[in-house]
Amino acid sequence: MKRDYIEIFSAKLRKHGIKGKDLAEASGRNPKTISEILNRKASPSIESFNHLIECCDRLSPGFADEYYLALAGHVDLDNFVSSLSSNELAVLLMNVSQRIRKLGARENAIANTLQVLPPESVKELIEPLTEVLRAIGIAVGKVQ
Repeated sequence: MKRDYIEIFSAKLRKHGIKGKDLAEASGRNPKTISEILNRKASPSIESFNHLIECCDRLSPGFADEYYLALAGHVDLDNFVSSLSSNELAVLLMNVSQRIRKLGARENAIANTLQVLPPESVKELIEPLTEVLRAIGIAVGKVQ
């Protein structure tokens, strides 16, 4: 199955709220060049396109991983999580917490990632988990 790398790139830009002018500024490219790439009027070199992906990842951490997963045809994580039953979601959360503990033992990858996210994004991540933990009787401090 052939995947359209520009279509996937454009979809991820929209999902991450990255505007063409922001990408142009971050990448040092002219906004017209970004527009031409997105409208298929120009074809960037592989190196140039990788640079754009790296810039997007700096603007919105996680962009590159999502882009490459979508390009490879892996499961769309948003759709996957939305499709889970409450029991399946609970199992997934337990597995994620175990993975976070393992990462935390080796490095502060999660903490470092959370520190670069805007506070409102961190709050969006943490508040639903806090509600679930409270619902099952685990005391949690206030999310700031």
